[in-house]
This record gives sequence, C-alpha cells and structure tokens, in this order.
Amino acid sequence: MLNELSTCSQMFYPIPSLLFDCLELREVSQKEQTQRTKINFSSLLKVPKNLLKSRDFQEECILSAIQILSAHFAQWSYHVSFPEVATIPLVLLKRLHEQTTVESLRHPIKCLIDQVPKNLLKSRDFQEECILSAIQILSAHFAQWSYHVSFPEVATIPLVLLKRLHEQTTVESLRHPIKCLIDQVTKNKDFIERKKRGCILFTK
Repeated sequence: MLNELSTCSQMFYPIPSLLFDCLELREVSQKEQTQRTKINFSSLLKVPKNLLKSRDFQEECILSAIQILSAHFAQWSYHVSFPEVATIPLVLLKRLHEQTTVESLRHPIKCLIDQVPKNLLKSRDFQEECILSAIQILSAHFAQWSYHVSFPEVATIPLVLLKRLHEQTTVESLRHPIKCLIDQVTKNKDFIERKKRGCILFTK
C-alpha cells in the first residue's frame, strides 16, 4: 500500500526500514518445518501465535518483503539517493541468501540481489546525465554573458563548484567536459578582468 501511495504522491517513504525484521530468518523445529499451512495475507488481520513461528509463515513474510522491496527499488532506481536507499537492504538480503537453504526463497532473493547492482548502474547513469545536462546549461549561460562586465562575479561560485566536482569525480566521461568548461570560464573571466583593469588605467 505504501508503494502505491508513494507512486501517487511522488513522495519517498522509508519502506525498506519497515521490512528489515521480515528479512531475518529464524530457526524452527523439524516438526514445524513439516507442517504446511496456507497463508493469505490479504485477509489476515491477526496472526495466531502457533503460526508466528511456523516455516510457512516466515517464508510468506520473506517473499512478501521481497516483492515489496522489488517494487520500491523499481520506483526509485533512477533517483540520486538510490545507492543509499539500497545499501542496508542489500546487506540483509545477501546475509539471508547465505543463511537459508530453502530453494523457494533462495531464487527470488538472488534475483533481487542481482537486480540491485543494475539499478545502481541506472542511478549512476542518470546522475551522469544530470551533470552533463547541467554542464551544457552552464556552458550556454556563460557563453551568453562571457563578455559582460559582471561575468567574473557571475562565474566565481560555479567555477569553485566545477573545480571541486572535477577533483572528486573519477568518471572520465564527466571529467573531460567539466575540465573544458573550467578552462573556458577561467579564460573568459581573466579576459574580462584584464579589460576592466585596462579601462581603469585608461580612465586614470
């Protein structure tokens, strides 16, 4: 339900944190493992105590959690914060995959674990696209005002941020256009400052 609400409202809800307890597989006795109980979560309001520790109930909880997490990750896979959102659930999923020997759980868990890195790549690609778009917009803006007397002041803060970004990133597809823009802005900035100094000297 929270996933649907999040989709409709375009607001983020910390759904993974609500599912952490479901991703913990508890030991049950052999007797409980052999019991088979049909569980329908859609019509279950209160879980009987004898069902809480059953293997069937735990499996259904984990499978439901995986479905909810999968939908949640799919919704936010392109968001800039997706790596942070997925980190802890991914650790728990890997731990659960190592611990469980139940094949009906191992396969969907492994599928979700494999999907998350793909979503991380999507998120990274999206971030790169955002940065490249920002660089293009800045480049057009600077080109428009490159000969204006106030250009040095206009360019100062963006130039600081661009230099910081260039130092921090190791992605070559970003480093090159950032460096080109830094060099161009610095050149235009120096040119305007020289012109301003020349005008002052000429006035004197």
